[in-house]
Formats: sequence, C-alpha cells, structure tokens
Amino acid sequence: SETLSEITKCIRQAVFSGNPTGFEDSGSIAFDHHFNSPGKQMRSRVCVKASEALGLDYNFSLHLAATVEALHNASLILDDFQDGALERRGSPTVCALFGRDVALTLTLRLTTASFVCLTSSPKAQNLNKLVNEVHRVVTETSIGQIRDLDPTRKTNAEDLKLTASLKSGPLFGLSISLPLIAAGFHGHVEKTYKIAQLFGLGYQILDDMSDSAGDSLQAADSNLVNCWSRDLGKDMATTHAFESAEKYLNQAKSLALELPHGCGTAIAGLITQLQQSES
Repeated sequence: SETLSEITKCIRQAVFSGNPTGFEDSGSIAFDHHFNSPGKQMRSRVCVKASEALGLDYNFSLHLAATVEALHNASLILDDFQDGALERRGSPTVCALFGRDVALTLTLRLTTASFVCLTSSPKAQNLNKLVNEVHRVVTETSIGQIRDLDPTRKTNAEDLKLTASLKSGPLFGLSISLPLIAAGFHGHVEKTYKIAQLFGLGYQILDDMSDSAGDSLQAADSNLVNCWSRDLGKDMATTHAFESAEKYLNQAKSLALELPHGCGTAIAGLITQLQQSES
C-alpha cells in the first residue's frame, strides 16, 4: 500500500542521510535488495493503526512505524548473518549475496536509522521516553538472540520459552508502546510488555511447529516442539504446542483489547488471523 511504501522510503532516507555526496555505498544496493521483498510488515500495520486510534498525526505515525520496521529488518539481517542463512523471503540473504561485512554494517545503519526515523518528524513529542523505549526493546531482543545462540544455555522448556518471548515479542510490543507513549498514555505501557511476551511466545511456538523437522537436524536445537517431543512423544508434543500457543495468543488478545481508544484492536486482529491460518 501507499502507506507501507512511505514507511520504506522514510527508512531509506534515514539510513543514507549521513552519506556524503559522491561516496560509493554498497549498502544502498544491499538495502534495495533486502527491501524488494518486504514481507507482510505486520509491525508497521499495527503501529499505524494504533497511532490512528490514539489520534496521532499521520506523519508522526509513519515515523513511529518506520522506527519499528527499521529495527525489525536490522534483526532479520543480523539473524541471517549469525545463522549463515542463504535465503530469506525467496531471495538470497544480504549476507549470502553481498558478504558478511555489508550485512553487519547494514544492520548497524538500520539500527541507528531507527532513531533518526523516531526523531525526525516535525510532530514528534515525548521524545526522551520514546528513545528510552526503543533502547529497552533493542536490549531485550539482543538478550533473546544471545540466549538463542549460546551453546551453554539450558534447553529445558521453561528456558526455551523465555528465550522465545525475548526474541519474538519486544518488537511487536513496540508497535503499540510507541504510539501509547507518544500520545501520553504512559500508564498503559507496561501492559504492552505482557502482551509482547505472550504474543511472542505464542507466535514462536507456531513457528517452531512448522520448523520442527529442520531444527531437529541442527546441533543446537532450540525448538520448543522438539523439546516437548523428548518427554511427550511427537504427537502429544504437537497437540501440547498448539494448545499452548492458543492459550498465550488468547491472553495477549484479551489484554490488547483492554488498551485505551481501541489502539490494541490491530494486534488483536493480527492474532485472530494467525490463529485462523493455523487452525
């Protein structure tokens, strides 16, 4: 849509705003390659709709959504860098096509560009709190990624659930917490942390269900379904996984619908779509 195209444009402008004229920049080609397959942009959609529900300026809402989307794509490129992945969204990864150096520097530039997106709207407000919130989410996501890659980590179900919620949840939560902070609803922000934790966990369990066969071949298998299979057997583990995902997603949806002015409706709708696609 036009809105999503504007968000990508905002990110690109922020990423390359510091590049002196006439400087060759391989990151530009890598950026365009990665964003040519932008995915569903679920976080952007949720952020824009939440901002609209809270009465925020449209331009400001685009910048908030661009902040979240820049960080999400930074995490994807870093993920591929760390995993040595060759393909994402049906195309070669940035790391596979342009090399590890370009992938790492583009990750860094997207991360710092998220702060440029956040602060460059003329309608920006509550910036100190917004910047702190972005930093909190980057920290949580980074901890989740480190836990996921740590070969000495525990591999019991409870430990894997914590890792899953840290890896998958914070950026979804940021899609709602930023509009709430920008609109001055600071008292409701903590609830978004719980929504993010529950949503991230349910989302990751469903993802683990589809990836269980491939993950079982990895030396460091952090798949929750495979973990449960060792105790319950494959069939019971699959049933348990589906029921657990439903429980966490329903709890997240219920909390989202309690947020002011219906700003959680978008993420509640996203949860419903996710559940319907897996049923």
